[in-house]
Amino acid sequence: MQIDEHMSLYATLFKSYSPEQFKESSQLFYDRHRRWGFAPTWFRGKKCLDAGCGGGRYTKALKDLGADVYAFDVDGEVAKVAMERTGIPVLVASATHIPFPDETFDYVICMGVLNHVDDPDNGFRELARVLKQGGTMVFGVYGDYGLRWWFGTDIWRYSLAKVISFETLNKVFSYFGVPANKRYAILDNLYVRYLHRFTEKQVRKKWLSGFCDVRRHPYERYDYRRLFNRIMYGVGWIQFTAVKCPKTK
Repeated sequence: MQIDEHMSLYATLFKSYSPEQFKESSQLFYDRHRRWGFAPTWFRGKKCLDAGCGGGRYTKALKDLGADVYAFDVDGEVAKVAMERTGIPVLVASATHIPFPDETFDYVICMGVLNHVDDPDNGFRELARVLKQGGTMVFGVYGDYGLRWWFGTDIWRYSLAKVISFETLNKVFSYFGVPANKRYAILDNLYVRYLHRFTEKQVRKKWLSGFCDVRRHPYERYDYRRLFNRIMYGVGWIQFTAVKCPKTK
């Protein structure tokens, strides 16, 4: 059966990351932003939010780049893990009710979170609300369709995961030496309560009308535009950078 709360799932998985695995996962932030044209100095002194920070990999990266960084996660146990990893205070809050005033941050990152909240539309509105005019948002969500979802997740999510608990399957994977980051990639989508998927058209139409310089960035593991990858991965991992348009007088 699916787990109703995030706690036993994410807290267990993130605690299992070795220092090397945590460092490798943080490296994604540097690598992606470098490819997207962000200079390392861009973050210095900027007020940044890691929304749904999980184990804190992006929080740590922002801290190391000199940002004034804030973070939250919906699960208190996960927030403790992130604080231990990063040395940054982490609030317990939901992306659908962000506890900061309007236009607080120069930069907001929210990767792989909106697909797991009860109301993704409201979650995005909250992210946009706390972002300053002219501020930059980075977000990623699951793209819809593709054999990978149907055969790699959905069949198991609505069969195996109904009868075998997360705790049991995690122990089995751990016993056979499956690394923590790989267990996370597999077990996350099998047991999490909400698993929303989107198309690029939906994201652009519903969420990004008030944004400028909107760019979808290629995923490093595959080119979703190639026919084989469209069949396998559908719309692909959807990741955007976008600037909140200043209001016209």
